[in-house]
Amino acid sequence: MGSSAAHALAGRFGTGRAAWLVSLATAPAALAIPFLDRGPWLWLAAAAWFVLMFRTGLNNVLLVSLRQRVTPDEMLGRMTATMRLLLMGATGAGGLLAALLGELWGVRAALWAGAVIMALSWIPFLRSPLRTHP
Repeated sequence: MGSSAAHALAGRFGTGRAAWLVSLATAPAALAIPFLDRGPWLWLAAAAWFVLMFRTGLNNVLLVSLRQRVTPDEMLGRMTATMRLLLMGATGAGGLLAALLGELWGVRAALWAGAVIMALSWIPFLRSPLRTHP
C-alpha cells in the first residue's frame, strides 16, 4: 500500500524529504507494538503494524529509486549487492539480538527494544543531505 503512494509523495515533497517525513510521522506507531496482548491492545498493535508496513513499502520504493538515480550505471550491480548484504545482515543480527533479549529479559523487553529502535529510525535523516534531496 505504501509503495502505491510513493510516486505521489515524492512528486509533492521530493524523494528524500518524503522518506524523512513519512519516517518521522509513522515512528510513534512503533511504540504501540510492545502493548500487543488480547482485546483492544491486539487491535492497537495491529493498526500500528499496518502503519509501519505502509512506511516500509513507501521507503522501499523511494530509497531504492533514489539509490538507482544517483548511482552510475556501471556501479548499479555493486550498489545493489552491497545494499542487500547490509540489509540482510542487519536482519540476521537483529533477529539474533531479539532472541538474546527475549531469552534474558523476556519477549516484552525484546519488543520494546525493537520499538524504540524503530521509533528513533528517523534520526539519521535529520543530519543527512537526503532530507532535502529533490
